[in-house]
Amino acid sequence: ELGANAQGVLMTEGLKELAMVAAFFGIPESVAFGISGAGDLISTCISPDSRNRRMGVLLARGRTLQQALDEVRMTVEGVAMSQTIETLWALDVSIPLFHMVNAILRGERCDPRKEIAGLIASICREHEGSDLSGGTRSAARPHGVGQAQVPSAVR
Repeated sequence: ELGANAQGVLMTEGLKELAMVAAFFGIPESVAFGISGAGDLISTCISPDSRNRRMGVLLARGRTLQQALDEVRMTVEGVAMSQTIETLWALDVSIPLFHMVNAILRGERCDPRKEIAGLIASICREHEGSDLSGGTRSAARPHGVGQAQVPSAVR
């Protein structure tokens, strides 16, 4: 189980990526940061009743995707949504958290704990020496043409 600081880093990255996806699709910041955007993200992250959270916990405990789906026994919307949003990675939208989650769901990365630790370390390195208001771009995904900007409310 992740500590509070690690959870905070992941939720912050999730909010940043949610804002980038929303900006890419022209979704207003008021929606992205409203109940159906940020509100849903936060409740998904903290609620033990969240199907998406339960799925993630089961995967982190070593279950396969199918085993986790069988155990949750209900639709887990995040699985299909992750696959849909993954297409943005090919369009040069920097969404490393979504990308990592989708790779775990596809079975390409078999140790979710290791992947999460690596992503958290990468996020923290990205912010070293910055004022944490905008951060720096990762060398693996430099800012480029066609890439969504992080809305000002996230900076």
